Amino acid sequence: MLETLTKRLTQAFAFLVITWFIQFPFSVVVVASDPGSGTGKIIGIVLDSASREPVEFATVALLDPASGQPIDGTVCSEKGAFSIDKVPEGNFQIAVSFMGYETAVVKDVTVGRRTDPVNLGTIVLQPSLRMLG
Repeated sequence: MLETLTKRLTQAFAFLVITWFIQFPFSVVVVASDPGSGTGKIIGIVLDSASREPVEFATVALLDPASGQPIDGTVCSEKGAFSIDKVPEGNFQIAVSFMGYETAVVKDVTVGRRTDPVNLGTIVLQPSLRMLG
């Protein structure tokens, strides 16, 4: 039993380390960019396509549609919910990604002067069929 527990903890630790190495470069880009001081807000929920369960800690990026470069971003909660605050007025794309899934892109996200958040509703991630190696 102790061997099984040790094996599971080792696998969980390895998963966390791999996830950190994959997402760290993106995090540096997001932190390095200045999202501005807009008053807009974008919200939504990310679910797995098969199980309809939340995709915990998926990365959500606010992209400039002209360059595809990240402007801001966040990580989903354990319930799959996300919120990007202080978004300036304009048109954007949202890219949602997580290891083991295809990246989902929502185009033509428009943030105006209104105070209501832009609700993207449910974004569904499809499992990736790519093999590591």
